[in-house]
Amino acid sequence: MLKKIFLSLGVLFFTGFFVFSASLWFFGRQKPPTGISGEKAEELTRRIEEATGQKSWNEIDAVSFRFVRENRVHFRDRQRGFVEVIWRTQRHEYKVQYNRHFLFLSLDNGKAVDPKKAQKLFQKAYHFHTNDFFWLNPFSQMRAPGAQRYFIGERALLIRYTSGGVTPGDSYLISVDKKGLPLRWKMWVGKVPIKGIEFSFGGWETTSNGARLSLFHQSVFLDLKIEDLQVYPSYPYTNTQGIQIDRFRSLTKLQNSSRNP
Repeated sequence: MLKKIFLSLGVLFFTGFFVFSASLWFFGRQKPPTGISGEKAEELTRRIEEATGQKSWNEIDAVSFRFVRENRVHFRDRQRGFVEVIWRTQRHEYKVQYNRHFLFLSLDNGKAVDPKKAQKLFQKAYHFHTNDFFWLNPFSQMRAPGAQRYFIGERALLIRYTSGGVTPGDSYLISVDKKGLPLRWKMWVGKVPIKGIEFSFGGWETTSNGARLSLFHQSVFLDLKIEDLQVYPSYPYTNTQGIQIDRFRSLTKLQNSSRNP
């Protein structure tokens, strides 16, 4: 009896492994479609921007959120170009703050670390934030430097990034509904071995000023979720006993001292 059970489990395992391997092989062979640049691509880009409220998004001063899968917490001061990333391990809480010129502060359990470790933590934080913030609102980057837009069909737009980001050369095929709201996209990304993997856009949330953000993405292999989203029309100082406290005060001091040695 046990022999039959183990035999059945073995068959199930190898069948599942074969299906999984075949899926990886299939996805790995897909290539981005060839489209047409020009007015049709630009018009579809405008429809997506309108459907996702990018004009309203540009009016937001600061934003914070948690990337659930990796439990990373982000805060971005968009006006000053300041970023804070916090992530945890079993024994450590890492906090990194940096500005648009890559001046940074790195803390481990609230304490400063040696320069070599600080640099490594900054590099991690930069990669984490670049990835997670792009998932929060990729449509704000459709006209970023190095972005090329191609019309694939009335409801499909290909974005290819020739520069910028963590892995230049990435491509995204966005499928939209008749109003231009994204439904899903396929990705050809340097850091993801499965080429052409598809994720949905769901869990749409509309901010108080009208920007629309997708907070849930589903694929065959994994789901990605964003929680604790907060957007601010003006930078939120912490008010303690009538005193306004800036979470980036230490980074601001470092920035000012670097300008005035």
